[in-house]
Amino acid sequence: MSFTGRATGAVLALLLLLGLAAASQLPTIQDEAYYWTWSRALAGTYYDHPPGIAWVMAGSTAIFGDGWFGLRAPSILSVIAVLALSFDAGRRRSPRAPILGGCLCVLLLSGAPMFAVGYWPGTHDPLLGLASAAFAWLVCYALSGAIAPAGGKALLGAGFVLVAAGILKHSAAVLALGALLGALRLRLFSRDPRSRTALLGAALGLLVLTPWLLAERAQGADSSIAFQAAHVFSERPTRGPIAILLTVGSMIATLGPLGAAALLLLGPGRIYRANAADPAEAILCSAGLTLVVFCTIAVWAGSGESNWPMPALVISAPVLGPLLAERWARSSVALGLVSSLVCLVLLAHAAWPFLPVRISRDPTARGAGFQAMSQALSQLAGQYQARAILTRRYQIASLLRYHLRDQRQVVELGTQRRKSQYDRWKKPPLCPGDTVILLLPEKEVATEVVGEVVEELRMPRMRRASEPAIDIWVAKVVRLGAGLYGCGS
Repeated sequence: MSFTGRATGAVLALLLLLGLAAASQLPTIQDEAYYWTWSRALAGTYYDHPPGIAWVMAGSTAIFGDGWFGLRAPSILSVIAVLALSFDAGRRRSPRAPILGGCLCVLLLSGAPMFAVGYWPGTHDPLLGLASAAFAWLVCYALSGAIAPAGGKALLGAGFVLVAAGILKHSAAVLALGALLGALRLRLFSRDPRSRTALLGAALGLLVLTPWLLAERAQGADSSIAFQAAHVFSERPTRGPIAILLTVGSMIATLGPLGAAALLLLGPGRIYRANAADPAEAILCSAGLTLVVFCTIAVWAGSGESNWPMPALVISAPVLGPLLAERWARSSVALGLVSSLVCLVLLAHAAWPFLPVRISRDPTARGAGFQAMSQALSQLAGQYQARAILTRRYQIASLLRYHLRDQRQVVELGTQRRKSQYDRWKKPPLCPGDTVILLLPEKEVATEVVGEVVEELRMPRMRRASEPAIDIWVAKVVRLGAGLYGCGS
């Protein structure tokens, strides 16, 4: 086996071992806890995102329990499947050097921090990554040169997978639009009738989405589509042309230097010089770059998050890896290995923190300490027979609910800036004379909770007992003087 094959194999082994360690050691993050609360109240639509993550997490926790593996088993399997599908797709597209082409696909992903580190928690991102990789593999299988004997069935599956992935995240629709534009660029549907099976697959995917879309329509202005549109285009002041630089910078941080450079420098040429002999290039690069354009528009409008561009690399990696193998094999392998090494260090830090990062600014510590705080709050609630634990942010309410396994009533006050699923869920009436526990960060007050403070406890939030506090929270035992949520004074 070549040096590239051995080195990539070592990176892959370390990625999986460290990823499993990080998945088992990393404290439950806010998004995971939030989606866990969704899985406790299954519905056809939710306020923020499509419902796919709730149903997947409900199934996973039913099988594996509510611990870390139940939360993260779908993500772990998704990471493994994305790597396997991408390697095989790259191998198929590199007849002269199949191992090199497949290895560069793997290095593109292992050198992307969002994939190598960010895909292990239990969120919808790795699930959309899996759908993107499956679509890319099916397209490469069917459209590597002439359509393969089973290419029609593969394209049927490709159309279905990418459209049905809309049940996981709205951005799947952007990928599907980009893939369609790439096919239209080549007049693929008129040139080869067998490719029209992809349109049939897309129609079947729409059937999967129909219950959600009907539920979204019933919600009207409170639908997740309306929420995301407002979140992207209305909530913040526009940034203007600087959005281009911000998007490129975000892509380098998210996709890694090799992934960002390959997508931005090689992707447009694959669309512009698209030819009938290799339509996979146009379809996959068009899908990825359409998402990049959308991300740029979102940043221009004042929004955007660092995880948004990641599916663009996953879906186009089977094209970009073989291109790098043909043109700049040595330099690409070297940069991919260096980027992967950096990601492996970050992944090791997620499992066993050792980097000299201030703990209050360490993203791996965002969920730390809430398990101990939840236990202390539960004891305090039992001591005072409190009817509920109140907090202001939906993320914190979700973490408390998760660590308490809903054994205590947790209420999100509903006064945070951003709306959430908690605005749809019914809150219990709390009457004058009822005792509640109010949990807030130090120096923050909740004027909507009126009553007598019976006891007040400062609760340092720590990752480990030997480390300094990340921040300080204050738990107040309050005997209500005014009712909340329908209970009058």
